[in-house]
Amino acid sequence: MQKNYLTMALAAIAVLAPASMSAAAPMPPSNVVATETPDGIVLTWTAVNEDQDEEPVDPSEVIYDVFRINAATDESTAVAQDIAATTYTDALTGITGDNVFKWQVIAKTDGGSSSSSEGYSNEVYLGNGVSLPFIETFNTPGEWGREPDNFWVAAHNGGWSDFRVDMSTFAELADGSYAYIYGIDRTEETQDGFVYFEPSKWSAAEATYTSGKISLADGIATGFSFHYYAAPSPKDSFSVSIIDGNNTEHLIADIKPEAAEAGWKKADYALTEYIGQSIRIQFKVAYDPDNAPEEGVILPICIDQVTVMNNTDVSVAETAAGSVIATEYYTIEGMRIDSPREGQLVIRRDIMDNGSVKTSKMLK
Repeated sequence: MQKNYLTMALAAIAVLAPASMSAAAPMPPSNVVATETPDGIVLTWTAVNEDQDEEPVDPSEVIYDVFRINAATDESTAVAQDIAATTYTDALTGITGDNVFKWQVIAKTDGGSSSSSEGYSNEVYLGNGVSLPFIETFNTPGEWGREPDNFWVAAHNGGWSDFRVDMSTFAELADGSYAYIYGIDRTEETQDGFVYFEPSKWSAAEATYTSGKISLADGIATGFSFHYYAAPSPKDSFSVSIIDGNNTEHLIADIKPEAAEAGWKKADYALTEYIGQSIRIQFKVAYDPDNAPEEGVILPICIDQVTVMNNTDVSVAETAAGSVIATEYYTIEGMRIDSPREGQLVIRRDIMDNGSVKTSKMLK
């Protein structure tokens, strides 16, 4: 009998237990904002006051974990744990060079943790930026072929395709034939890389390819150019934008890669209005087969030889007249060095006796 009374008592306690003991996990933090300051990245977010069953949660009982995520590699690093505040400053200890990060805040209560797929901040690009001239050939030797010479971030907001660097691809042309596409500087003896995006025939996709910071602090009459592959009757198109020092995106051009004959075309634009700022270049593709023209072909969006330079600089393929009176070497990140080491990819800047400058990229 005593055992029965004990069982009944325990059951009554379970019925009268506070609801919080079986509460659902909290909702993810909202309005997560990352702001770059001299002290690091200041993160702020709105306090969580509701669980995933839309039941109220006391904000004072919520704690947070903060993670820094490398947007280029998806590597995640815990930078703060079990904090009660709705702000945190990431001092970026040990972080150097050009990087792009976003942050994630996870809310925790006795009911569990918020979703690991939400609670993200905006992306922040770090680094001083590459100084002029900026030259991107997509031809740095890599483990599996070619890699970019500079820092870029590929991202997609829909679909499964990303921009990728390779030495060749192929395209179906409007006449039913196929064309192999190679980097613009390819020869019979040497390979050459380029970046491309191939839209899907079956699903919508949107993707971007964004450079790191490019410093126009020493800009004079700065020009921006790149080559793109064009062919007859393409269905798709792409856009190119400049993201200025205030993180504002400015559309430079919408381009339909069309030409009477398949091949590379060059596009040139002036960047005079951005002189004195650090900018980023962004190529964007958005393609939906359900809304595409019925006639035409899907053409891979191919980009090569991206340059930003002053009009006193000379591109890789050009030669300045006169004799060399001084030579300077710079890393790909734009830092001047006395002498490149063996195997190092550098920018060589030859100053000529007639005042012109010859700029080239070389592997020591």
